[in-house]
Amino acid sequence: MNPNADSTRAPGPGKDQLQRFCERAGRGLELFRQELEGVHLLYAQDLERPAARSLAELAETGRQLARLLEENPAGAPLHNRAYIQAGVALLGRFSPEDPKALGVSEALDCAASLLGALEAAFARLQSGPCKSAAYIRNKSLRVLAALCAVAVLAGAVAFGPAAWKLAAGALNEHRAGQARAAMERIAQLAVQAKMATGKSLVQVTGSDCTRCACQKDKFLWQEPKRSECRTRWEKAIAAIYTAATRKQDTPAELLADPWGAPYLLNENEQERPGDCSRDELRSAGPDGIADTPDDVVKTIPNVHCGR
Repeated sequence: MNPNADSTRAPGPGKDQLQRFCERAGRGLELFRQELEGVHLLYAQDLERPAARSLAELAETGRQLARLLEENPAGAPLHNRAYIQAGVALLGRFSPEDPKALGVSEALDCAASLLGALEAAFARLQSGPCKSAAYIRNKSLRVLAALCAVAVLAGAVAFGPAAWKLAAGALNEHRAGQARAAMERIAQLAVQAKMATGKSLVQVTGSDCTRCACQKDKFLWQEPKRSECRTRWEKAIAAIYTAATRKQDTPAELLADPWGAPYLLNENEQERPGDCSRDELRSAGPDGIADTPDDVVKTIPNVHCGR
């Protein structure tokens, strides 16, 4: 022990404080990714004015996230600090009222490279105080964003809408595969729950249409954490998982699809006496809007009436 050490030095951050920070930073990165994907979808569909308005919100999200990472309770220096600050400042120049200051396409390039820098900064924290499982689950997005940042910084690629659509298409194909795997698991759990309890899914979840709490023509990945759409799905999958496994903690990957939207469940079997319609599970897919062609759909086998 050093006798000259300051014995009054304040203790470092506690484990709970670090965990809260890491979870908050992970959620912030996910929000930034989702908002960026939303803007690209709007821009790709030539909806430039809505894209411009969303870009202004994205700039504020990026500013707040950069500040959060810099003020991490571990006191770790922010990786790529100068580049992140420059990216935040450049993106902050964008204004829907003055597109000449920074065009939508240029702002999207800036946002994509800023995301890569923020991901890299969080990756440094990930290797130190942070052990966020949610961040690990989004490894595919992290890799894509990092490659994007390298390409933009090196000047090797003009990362415009066409290139983004190609990259986003590959990523969405990967996510669709993840959604199908998760939905297959949920369907198996639903069958097990119906067999174990001798009840229909309507009785297991206490609802004849869990998905009916979710609005149509709305980006479901934007549903707030405590929205009825999200909480009703979480309640339904918790009931199914407990009935099937006799366990309480629902796996996190079953709470939302790979795009961050709640799964959509329509309980049909024995909704009315003699009704043999099958229960249906659905992901809203890449566009986040229910009942569109990119949805991923899984029917759940009947147990109590004709299969």
